[in-house]
Amino acid sequence: MSSTERTYFSKYWYIDKMDTDLHGQIYSESGIAYKYGVAVFNAPAIIDADYKDEIKVLLYSISEEDYIIKRGDAIAQMGFMKTLKSLKIVTEIDGCSSRDVTITMIKDVERKGGFGSTGK
Repeated sequence: MSSTERTYFSKYWYIDKMDTDLHGQIYSESGIAYKYGVAVFNAPAIIDADYKDEIKVLLYSISEEDYIIKRGDAIAQMGFMKTLKSLKIVTEIDGCSSRDVTITMIKDVERKGGFGSTGK
């Protein structure tokens, strides 16, 4: 990776099925982040429970030197978290009165995409 470069990496890992009350989170691998300035760009990257496609990692480098990623290098790590779902959220902004925010839930269907596919 060149200095200040952003690039996708994949080991051709796919998610077949995830419990609907979980989501995955991809984090930087602390060793290369500390030693070489290479990190997950959008950490923590979120993988929704209904995602059924290849997992890709978006890395970036803040180092002034190039870094070569070799086969077998640990470039990221993934953990799973419980997902709390709600159809309606009440918020308070800067001490002002509450306002209702309606949340539209994604239907429970197989979805592909990633990197912005659930938002516009």
